[in-house]
Order: sequence, then C-alpha cells, then structure tokens
Amino acid sequence: MGRGITRPFLFGEIMKDDKPIRVSAKTLGELSLPNFCPKCFQIKKLAKTLPFQSFPSIFNDLDGCTKKFVHGWFDKYKCLPTWLNELGPITGYIEPPSWRELFVEMDGIILSGSPDGIFVQDELLVVDYKTAKFTGHQDELFPIYEVQLNAYAYLLEKCGKGKVGSMALIYMEPNQDVIDSMRGFRVELTAHILKVERKVGLVEELVKKASEIVYGGKMVGRDKCKDCRAVEKLK
Repeated sequence: MGRGITRPFLFGEIMKDDKPIRVSAKTLGELSLPNFCPKCFQIKKLAKTLPFQSFPSIFNDLDGCTKKFVHGWFDKYKCLPTWLNELGPITGYIEPPSWRELFVEMDGIILSGSPDGIFVQDELLVVDYKTAKFTGHQDELFPIYEVQLNAYAYLLEKCGKGKVGSMALIYMEPNQDVIDSMRGFRVELTAHILKVERKVGLVEELVKKASEIVYGGKMVGRDKCKDCRAVEKLK
C-alpha cells in the first residue's frame, strides 16, 4: 500500500494519490550522478506527463537486436559468440522477466526493471547492452549503469529468480568505418565487456533517498541546475 498522503507539487498544485510512485532501475541510477538535482527528480516523478520528453528508440532497437542474436546463437550452437568469451563459460540463459513481473515495493516506492540478458553459470550473470562508444569507467553515464545493474540483481533475488553472482555491461561500439551498399549502409559493432561490482546496500539506500525526495515536500534545486534556471525564467 502507498503512504496515502497529500504531496505538494512544485507549481502550487496539490496531488492527492495513494498509489506509490514507480521508479525504474535506470531512473534510480540518476540519483548517483554528480549533477543530480532533487527538485527536477521530484517534478519528473510527480508530474503525470512532461512536455518535450522524447527519446529516439533506435538505441533500444539495436540493443534488442543484439539480445536476439546472442540468444539465437546460443540456441543453435549451445555457447556464446566468441566475442563474448570474456564472460566465461555459460550453460544457458533465462529470458528476462518483464518489469511488470520484476518489482518490489519499499519506502512508498515501487522499484521495477528488466535486464537485457540473464546467463546461467554457477550463479546468474546479469548483463545490459549499450550501443555506445566504449570509454570504460570514464563514461559519464556509468554511475547510472552501475546502479541499474545492481537494481536488476536486487530485483531478481527478491523476486525469487535466483542468486546473482556477477554483472557486466556489454558495450556494442560502432566502428568508424561505414560500408556503403545498395540498400544504404552497414555499421560494424565491436563488443567491449565491463564487469560491474555488486554493492550491497546501494539499492536500498537510493530507494530511501528517492522516497525522501518524492514525498518530502518542496525540494530545493541543485545549484547551477540549468533546468531549474529555465523554470525560474518561465515563472
């Protein structure tokens, strides 16, 4: 059950809703960014819809293609493609449950998510595909991805899907060489694997922080937050 409280919205609107706020594993990762703004986070979670919110689906489509290829390869050859050998020996894979199935509620927050891949070793190996340039831990979005994978592991164990032993990001980096063809062009992708550390207590800590922000009344924006400055100009 949700907290059943009245939440003051930032623009003077009062939102009355006894349903807990849903936060995805990736959205939870935003709280770990150095430029995180609690005010902007509160607005995004309390507002039903936001203007000008669009994100191209091409990256999700490419990640989905990678997942289908890897699963299809394993179905045919009973092993992973050679470019994933760094993950170690795999005995099988599990089709990731939907985020509608993979969720927990705590501190008035519903945390949900679904990883791109779950491979079977002695324990489960959770992976997420990223179609992006590989820069290792220098990736400015790595803090989000780190929390994201830790949240997936947390959800899988809490929902009784198995014990997670390791986690990894699989960057599919586009090569600069583009091969022209009669149908358009093709871009080759190179796989880079980045192991991610399991951090005990991280998920609970961030969910508690998210709850305090969402339900904590009017938030103060981060100093020098460009979005907060834009809102102030409008006001």
